[in-house]
Amino acid sequence: MKTQPANYGTRLTRREVEVYNLVAAGFNTKQIAAILYISEFTVSNHRKNIMKKKGVRVKELVGLS
Repeated sequence: MKTQPANYGTRLTRREVEVYNLVAAGFNTKQIAAILYISEFTVSNHRKNIMKKKGVRVKELVGLS
């Protein structure tokens, strides 16, 4: 049986990194959705996943960059 690396499930996906960078640049959910051609719901899900993986709240996301 293979074991997973210690950080398994905590690494950001490529799309989460894109969303993270746009949040850090000051864009809101609606703007990010338009830039990436995805729905606002999808952006919100990516933000939720980023916060869970990084262990931070929305207001703290911008300060992490």
